[in-house]
Amino acid sequence: MNRQAEELDRRRKDAYKEQQGQQRQLAEQQAKQQNVQALVDRLAELQQQEENLLVEIGRAESAQTVATRNWIDGRNQPYTDTKEAGLPLLGGRLDNVRDEKRRVQRQLEKAQRQQ
Repeated sequence: MNRQAEELDRRRKDAYKEQQGQQRQLAEQQAKQQNVQALVDRLAELQQQEENLLVEIGRAESAQTVATRNWIDGRNQPYTDTKEAGLPLLGGRLDNVRDEKRRVQRQLEKAQRQQ
């Protein structure tokens, strides 16, 4: 009788350990999936930032071109568009966003390989 109780107790402990291992694996898998989703979301956010900056840069460059043409045509109109002065800053921000995008892309690729 004592042997049967010990055997039953051992089986219960083994089953409990197996269940704990499965739960741990499931939790790890969920954490990996959440990490991948967070990276995908961040990448989309950075893509939107890049597109917005490109639009701003395009507008500033267009304004700069118009001002240059007006000056060449002899219209000598005062040019006070502040976007032109911000071109270097916008270019720097664009570089930063692209660098961050590359870093996140590498992290995402690594995370996807580990799944």
